[in-house]
Amino acid sequence: MSMNLLIVDDEYEILTWLEEMFRYDFDPEVSVYTAASAFDALEWLNRVSFDVVLTDIKMPGMDGLALFQQIKENWPRCKTVFLTGYPNFEDMYRIIRHKDVRYILKSEDDEVIMRTVREVLEEQRKELEQEVIRQKQSQNMEKVQGWIRRDLIGSLLKGEADISDESELAQQARDAGITVELDRPLLMFTLRIDPAPQQKAQSAGSGALLEMAGQSIRTSLPQGLRRHLCVVGGKWGVGIVQFEMVEKQDIKRLYSVASGALEYAQRFFERLSGRSFSVIMESTPITCRDMPAMFLRMKQILGGSLGWEKAVIAHAETVTPHADPELPGKAMARMPLLKTHLEMHRPQEYYAILDEVGAELLQCRDLQDFRGLGLYYSTSMLLLRFIHENQLDERLSGSVNLFRLTRAEEFVSWYEAVQFLYDTSEKIFEALDTHDSDLSDRALKRICDYIDQNLDRDLSLTQLADIGGFNASYLSRLFRHKYNVTITDYVTQKRMKLAARLLETTNDKVQDIAEQTGYLSSQSFARAFRSYYAVSAAEYREISRKTKQANM
Repeated sequence: MSMNLLIVDDEYEILTWLEEMFRYDFDPEVSVYTAASAFDALEWLNRVSFDVVLTDIKMPGMDGLALFQQIKENWPRCKTVFLTGYPNFEDMYRIIRHKDVRYILKSEDDEVIMRTVREVLEEQRKELEQEVIRQKQSQNMEKVQGWIRRDLIGSLLKGEADISDESELAQQARDAGITVELDRPLLMFTLRIDPAPQQKAQSAGSGALLEMAGQSIRTSLPQGLRRHLCVVGGKWGVGIVQFEMVEKQDIKRLYSVASGALEYAQRFFERLSGRSFSVIMESTPITCRDMPAMFLRMKQILGGSLGWEKAVIAHAETVTPHADPELPGKAMARMPLLKTHLEMHRPQEYYAILDEVGAELLQCRDLQDFRGLGLYYSTSMLLLRFIHENQLDERLSGSVNLFRLTRAEEFVSWYEAVQFLYDTSEKIFEALDTHDSDLSDRALKRICDYIDQNLDRDLSLTQLADIGGFNASYLSRLFRHKYNVTITDYVTQKRMKLAARLLETTNDKVQDIAEQTGYLSSQSFARAFRSYYAVSAAEYREISRKTKQANM
């Protein structure tokens, strides 16, 4: 199980020493991050879910004790190891009360420091196991949200709720036991249970697993967040979150904290059930009025654009197909292209055009709008014809009421009609056993290109995950599966090949080559080079020159 370690110290030499020690002499499954101040550490803490923070206490601006309070607020399960140059009984008294802290001196041997961090990481693993056992022993996990809560959220997602008075709607939610205040901005995410290894598509009956995934998310989200999660249609899990206090409504931080909790929940859920779930999350705050359109978009991404990738947390802004702004009101002209993408089994391109169709239908006044009816029937007849031509009738009859494709008048609203078009399209792609790997392939290519062009820059897993648009854990698994090598090893190979070329073709000093290949110091470069080539950089240059002279 991969874990994350953050090292914080304002002294450059000590920070470099600790980074090299944990990066090269420690568990390779532990990802190492560094920060030169508590403020830099906060930047990381708002982006990454850390298991352990190893920090100095005495630092300018914000000391380690103040940082510890922020750590517990963001990641309550994170453990802290305080590393200080000299014992201070007042500091020790202030922190000794907390069960999630250790206190060691910088004068201790390297092995003592590493052993302490190793013990703390092992405590994390054991606590996760114990929590899994407790949940497995519990016969009555929270299974189903109350009918009132489910109906209220369901009606919001379908666009059927009366939202003319948001304060009244918020009161209804409070009366039903929903803690999220629906008259305030919130963040929304949608999740699905990934197919089991022996399945090629998502199976029916995943509602119980969604409830279990929801429980994992509830226990992972930190205190100070209002949250509500529910299962919709037995297939989708929907969550909404916001800070309890209005003055704390920092959306960027809320998004980081929530996405980090989702990543932890993925790990916990996988250990608990042996399955995985994927999430699409929007970082832009919305209101309850935006929920129907957002839900449609998220379903489209999970059902189409992401194909059947597993255990991914994707940013909606990164993967959502955007409609062409120059073609408002012209979705009808896109029908031939919609048909082409369907026939070519291109879900991402297909859903991009279906987004335009859905957007136009949602702008129609009512179900008697001739423009809307024409657009709906053009789309539904296209689907129906494709189903017949590809002999999918029997395979879809159990999951889709195909007659509704010809009966727009039976829908309650255009929201319901659009959802039906999305659901039917999704079932078609499932029946065709389509697995769209284009998205992940493009992301990996973008990452490899970035590595090749920026070998002298920060190439940490988190930085590369931001470029790819996925969470770090998922990207790490995806990269290894695709290239049969870890990202860290891939970066090292590229840097070592560049270093070798520079040693062979230039007279640059070793220190300059270390900087050009992204190493913090010439010592860390020398260490990595010798580990890779089994000789020092100077020896390599000398051997290269002698070989070149012998061949002349």
